Order: sequence, then structure tokens, then C-alpha cells
Amino acid sequence: DPEYDARTVAMPKDIKLSASQDQYWSIKSKYRDVILFFKVGKFYELYEDDAEVGCSELGWRMTVSGVGHCRQVGCPESGVDAAVAALVQRGYKVGRIEQMETAAQAKARMGNKAVIRRELAAVATPTTAVEGDLAGAAAR
Repeated sequence: DPEYDARTVAMPKDIKLSASQDQYWSIKSKYRDVILFFKVGKFYELYEDDAEVGCSELGWRMTVSGVGHCRQVGCPESGVDAAVAALVQRGYKVGRIEQMETAAQAKARMGNKAVIRRELAAVATPTTAVEGDLAGAAAR
């Protein structure tokens, strides 16, 4: 298919997802070739194929949970810089999906069915790393 782009993911329209999973997959569908850390409270999580990378490259323990029973690994926010640095140094493109508001701000904006707004805030690659950018994080 000449329209096929291997950097993207097509999601079935009828798949059952939680609101936060929908956020994740709407971003991941455009960045299949980027390992995406998804901020959830004080943690960053990797899902599905990205979780496999976290498991094999970082030695993290795989779990299966959530709507749809997805594979996931993760770390506290204090460890994400070192994890990103390690993956970039191994040749991966790595992105961070950040929470753009607090839970209270989301509730004020949308009421009780609020979903915290998240956006892809940064992507680091082996070719975008600059002096001091990732080297110090890997040592921490």
C-alpha cells in the first residue's frame, strides 16, 4: 500500500479504552517509532511494545492491567531522566507525554468526568542529544 507509513499505528474504531488510554493511543498512533513515557500522577509508564523495550533494555518488571489488560512497566518521576538517557544512548527515540494540568484544574474545566489533559512535550533522539543534555541524567 503506497499510503502506508510504518511510523504510525492504526487503531480499530471499536476498541474499548479508558479515557487516559485513549489519550495515549491518539498520540502513539502518530509516533509508533518513538518510545513514549506517559505521565500518570507521580509516575511515568510505558505501554505494550514500549513496555517490552522497558523490560528488555531497563530490566523493569512487566505487569498487565487496566481496561483491555495492557502490558506496562514504569518508574517514579525521579527516575525518568535516567531511563530516557539510557534508552537514547542505546539508539531509541524517546518521548514524554506530560500532564498539562492538575486533577483539580481538569475537574474545574470538565466536572466529575474530567480527564487530565496530556500532550507530547518532548522527544529526544541520539541525534538531538547535546552536551550535558543526557549524559548527567544517565549517571544519576
